[in-house]
Amino acid sequence: MSRCNHKILLEKDGINVTTCLCCRRIGLHYKNILCGFNQQDFKVFVSNTLEVSFRNSAVRFPQNKRRVILKTCHPDIQFCFDEYQLDQFKETLTEALLMFEVHMALETNG
Repeated sequence: MSRCNHKILLEKDGINVTTCLCCRRIGLHYKNILCGFNQQDFKVFVSNTLEVSFRNSAVRFPQNKRRVILKTCHPDIQFCFDEYQLDQFKETLTEALLMFEVHMALETNG
């Protein structure tokens, strides 16, 4: 995606989601991590993320803090969220997916 023509789908709470107008890949930038997805993989990632329950998935970290570890598109890179961060991430991904679907519908009908 480095030479792509990006369209910003959503910028919120330190998360940026873009799509390339040429190759249709989706970029998710959160903190210092940038993950690239094809359209189907992004939808699956969002769906899987929305299914994560903090209560059922959280593990104890040092200082007795509970966090959820969320897999990314690379097996050696994971996101780590406290409950508030996970809720914000889920909300932002939901909005980004909606914006992507609107963008695709407008492009198809335009």
